[in-house]
Amino acid sequence: DIRFAAPPQAMLCGGVSVTFQRADADDDSLMARFYIANYSDQEMIVNRDGFGLRLPTGQVLQRRGFNQTPYRIAPGQGRQVWVKFTEDGFEANRLASASVIVGGISYANDPIPRVVGEIPLTSTSLQ
Repeated sequence: DIRFAAPPQAMLCGGVSVTFQRADADDDSLMARFYIANYSDQEMIVNRDGFGLRLPTGQVLQRRGFNQTPYRIAPGQGRQVWVKFTEDGFEANRLASASVIVGGISYANDPIPRVVGEIPLTSTSLQ
């Protein structure tokens, strides 16, 4: 497995605070784990299928999960959000860097999902 480093904390648009926990890659997938907190004054809805992984080539892999239930986060609260990226022919363990696109974020008073920022990942274990 390849491990990645990222900024420990990022405040993104719309009062979305992202704390990086860990990211690992194996032959064909990359799993990123975050704690997302809501610093807005509205309930925040997190749809993980709005997340993406931007590769160094510019290509973006979408998160394709089995659990389609959006997370609802009350103002001042937070929760663990894990996203896995996988694609045929994707050699995640060969990545030197990538960035997680934090998208699928909407609010009780604004239901249109938006991208609020990106979290850069850098491999800590290039072989």
